[in-house]
Amino acid sequence: MAKFIPNFLKPTLKKFVFPIPKKLSKNFIFINNQKKKILKDNLIENYYVGWRNPENYKIENFNSDLNVHLFQRLENDRREIIPWLDSCKFLNGQKILEIGCGTGSSSIALSEQNAEVTGLDIDEGSIKVAQKRAEIYGLNINFKKLNSENLGDFYEKGSFDQIIFFASLEHMTLNERLNSLKSAWNLLNKDGFLTIIETPNRLWYFDGHTSMMPFFNWLPDDLAFYYSKFSKRDNFNNIYNDIRDKDLFLDFQRRGRGFSYHEIDLAICDSQEINVISSLSSYQGLRYDLRVTPEDRAFKNILAKFNKNIDRAFYDKFLYLVIKK
Repeated sequence: MAKFIPNFLKPTLKKFVFPIPKKLSKNFIFINNQKKKILKDNLIENYYVGWRNPENYKIENFNSDLNVHLFQRLENDRREIIPWLDSCKFLNGQKILEIGCGTGSSSIALSEQNAEVTGLDIDEGSIKVAQKRAEIYGLNINFKKLNSENLGDFYEKGSFDQIIFFASLEHMTLNERLNSLKSAWNLLNKDGFLTIIETPNRLWYFDGHTSMMPFFNWLPDDLAFYYSKFSKRDNFNNIYNDIRDKDLFLDFQRRGRGFSYHEIDLAICDSQEINVISSLSSYQGLRYDLRVTPEDRAFKNILAKFNKNIDRAFYDKFLYLVIKK
C-alpha cells in the first residue's frame, strides 16, 4: 500500500479493494514449479538478449524484471485489467486482437476468460516466449510477429470485437502509431471497442515509464535522446550517444515516448467527439484515487481545465481507456 496514504484512510481503501468476481477467478489457470522453470529458461533464452542481456542490468533490477514477466504481470492483469474490461463487455466469446502482446502474460489473462485472442508483437523473442507460455498454460492463442501499421493487409474490416493496444502505442514511431490506429479502427466491427492500456501520457510532468525524469516526454526526440544520459536508470543512461546511428535512434524512439489525445485527432476523429465509455480511473473510482498523490490529482485537474471538452480519461498519468466505435 502506498506510503503517502494517511493511516486513517487505509481502512477506507481496503473497503474499495473489491475481490475478483468469481465468474472470472474460476477460470484462472495455475502452473506448477516445473512449468515455471521451463518458462523462466525460455525467457532467458529468447527475451533477455541484445540490450536486454542480463549483463546490462544490476542483479536486483534483472531479478525484479524477470519476476514481472514470470508471474507479476499476469497477476496484475487478472486483478486490475480483466475485471475492468469484462465490466465493459463480457470477454467470453469476444474476438480480440491484442497489439503489443509482449511475452504473452496479458494474452493468457484474456484467453483464460474464453476470449478468442490474436496477439501481435514486432519482437521475435517476445513472440517465442508468448507461444511457449500459451503451450504451458494449455491455451489456443494465435501469435504473430507483425508490425501493426500493416493490419489491413492481413485482416478484413469488421474482424474483431475489440482491439487492444496493450502498453504498445508508446513503443511505436509517430507514423506507426497513426497508421496502426487508423487500421485498427477500420478492423473493428460495429460497436466494437478500441482499448488503450498502460500507456504513459505524454502530457504528464513526470516520465514514470522510460527515463524516470521530469518533463522528459515534453522534449523533442533528438533532445531527449541526448538528455537520456542524465537518467538514473541503468541500461538506458549509457546507450544513446550517437544520433547518427539510425538503428540506435529508432531503438530510442521505441523505448517509450508517450502518447496523448492528439494522435486520436489525427488518426480517427476529433477526440472531443470520441466515445470513451470507460477508463480504469472511472471504473475503480475512490480505489483508484487513493493510490495517486495529491499532486497528481491536482495536476490532472489543471490539465482538464485547459480543454474541458476532452474526456478526463485522457488526463490520467497512464492511459487506460475504452473507446466505442
